[in-house]
Amino acid sequence: MDFTAAQNASASGQAMVQFIETWSDMMECAMEHGAAGVTETAGLTVRPAAKAAGISRDEDVLAGAAKLLDC
Repeated sequence: MDFTAAQNASASGQAMVQFIETWSDMMECAMEHGAAGVTETAGLTVRPAAKAAGISRDEDVLAGAAKLLDC
């Protein structure tokens, strides 16, 4: 992932990094254990991953999804 040092230094930037890492780990684990597909898995894991990172705003969840797609 290509995150700037400044983003990683702020609380919101750290939360975004944590969200993306947690979400991708959750999806990878689910797929390894036989989840039906990426779309369904993403839908089932996005909110728990956001909550774990302390992200509650839909705009931030969408921004994290866009960053994850860029990776």
